[in-house]
Amino acid sequence: MKSVVNETGQEWETRKISVIGALQSFITQLRVGDDLTKISLPSALLFPFSGLEIAAARVLNHIDILMRANHEDDPMKRMLQVCRWYLTFTQQEKIGKKPYNPILGETHLVWVDHDKENQGIKGKTIYFSEQVSHHPPVAAYIVSNPTEKVHLSTNIQFGTHFHGNSVTANPTGATYIDFELHNERYEISKSMPDIGIKNVIIGTRRHSWEGEVTIVCPKSNLKAVLTYFEDGWWCINTVTASIVKADDANSKLYTFSGPVSDQINLTDVKTNQTEPYIHLGKLNRYELCYVPFEKLSSKDSISIWHELSKAIIVDDMVTADTVKRHVEDAQRKRRNEGTSYVPEWFSLKEDTKFWTFDSSRFAELEKQISDSELPDLGTLNISSAHKEAETSEVQAENN
Repeated sequence: MKSVVNETGQEWETRKISVIGALQSFITQLRVGDDLTKISLPSALLFPFSGLEIAAARVLNHIDILMRANHEDDPMKRMLQVCRWYLTFTQQEKIGKKPYNPILGETHLVWVDHDKENQGIKGKTIYFSEQVSHHPPVAAYIVSNPTEKVHLSTNIQFGTHFHGNSVTANPTGATYIDFELHNERYEISKSMPDIGIKNVIIGTRRHSWEGEVTIVCPKSNLKAVLTYFEDGWWCINTVTASIVKADDANSKLYTFSGPVSDQINLTDVKTNQTEPYIHLGKLNRYELCYVPFEKLSSKDSISIWHELSKAIIVDDMVTADTVKRHVEDAQRKRRNEGTSYVPEWFSLKEDTKFWTFDSSRFAELEKQISDSELPDLGTLNISSAHKEAETSEVQAENN
């Protein structure tokens, strides 16, 4: 079994939201004395995967673009390549519903095997995440390719605001990319742009990436400022950007702009020459690799949420809401009982307030991968009694 986060054209992906069904879901959750602010979002409004899963896909789908930056000798070319990789986050994004909110202690492991892709990148790029805090909700993750000597670390916290028929998601938390070969670090102000989703329940849904993102490399003194917005009468989601010297905001060196899901063009300010930069609608995704279901950690997103995912995929929203409420209630009960959680893989650095991965444990992730085999290309198929027992243990721990 693997995540369905990268599947496209599936019935569950395009299924229309039933307004009546969503209202019924809210009503069935009401109990005398309930705190209405804690009512669970109806499963009809959810995709069948966790926030940790979609973060992994967003980062890894085109990770070769980031790896190629490490192969460039020119600092400007590296900055342009880092920006190009960041732009891939807007390509064919699943928007209109939302992924599950990860529970405290939830983890996710996934990787790309570059040696099998034969595209000039070597080794494996490994993504690993842990939900380190619930209030506020914070996920920490790393992306590392020891062979290419490229490492990335991120903390991400989502603030989600519902406005009746629209939703705004405001991610916060920095991203750091280290290129060991060049002794460079890139600091990205936000792991992804803000997301505005319109007509969630009534009308034709649309989404837009919004707001400003900065990418800075202190060593090369280069800075990119990307701005996302809806442009014109037709509300075309657009990005414009300038690359400047970090210590001189008026020193434009390059600019790029274009629709976020189409061709974006790059202009050399000095020569005024414009050329295609990236076409976001024509990118091929890497195949993501997962630990086989029977070998998954009981805390992995796929393991924790598999019954909910099954129910959503087959459009059994009654079962889905029941399963979802059970998992969330178990976590809420543990929190109300005062059971504190100490993150297993990340620790908070008091001076920077940044959750940092325990690098001494990276070998454990590599061993999980080496012990694994590629999963079958099938749909969700949960029939292992052993796995059911293991998942029950996880839910018992949440209790």
